[in-house]
Amino acid sequence: MQNKQSDSEELNLPEALPDNQAGKANKTCTFIRYTPEELKELVLAAQAFDAKAIEALCNAFKPLVLRESHWPSIIDRLGEDAVSIAWVIFLELIKKYDDDDFEHLPGLIRSYLHYALVHAATNRNTYNDELGFEEILNAIGYSPMDKPTFKMAYKQAYATLSDKEKIVLGYCYNCMFTQEETALMMGCDARTVRRYKTIALNKLKKALA
Repeated sequence: MQNKQSDSEELNLPEALPDNQAGKANKTCTFIRYTPEELKELVLAAQAFDAKAIEALCNAFKPLVLRESHWPSIIDRLGEDAVSIAWVIFLELIKKYDDDDFEHLPGLIRSYLHYALVHAATNRNTYNDELGFEEILNAIGYSPMDKPTFKMAYKQAYATLSDKEKIVLGYCYNCMFTQEETALMMGCDARTVRRYKTIALNKLKKALA
């Protein structure tokens, strides 16, 4: 398959655009286009946790993810978390896609991403701030029964985590991925995932102590 990755494209998961660039996302980014056959090959490889295929798909759809996550109705509610949430939605769709229609996959991704982000913005607490809340409480030594007690402190502590720390917690506790699967999804190694996970949990544990 022909390599269409631009030398200027970032590797792994791109960060959010600066505030003064958010409204220009659609104008400043150019899509990397693949044929349906190439998309099929990439998606199937990504579903088998091929890091290069995942990276290629992320680079190809980065302009779409940035554009959809920076609509005013989305960014106003999700803030700096919008891009991270958009990437989780995108990668989950790639992971679960089981149709043979790859010609219309880009359009499906655009529509699904848009409405999933609207849903996430409307139900922010259930998708983002309480992402895997009970599982995370258990991981840092508390009972899920303590949820009402720590709800506000957890929200405040979660907001201080970096984008990648939030993504790691989302994959490990909401999507129930292993550390190895999370590493492949993020284009890094399991040791890096373990480090982000440990740092994030320690921050939450310290905040709730």
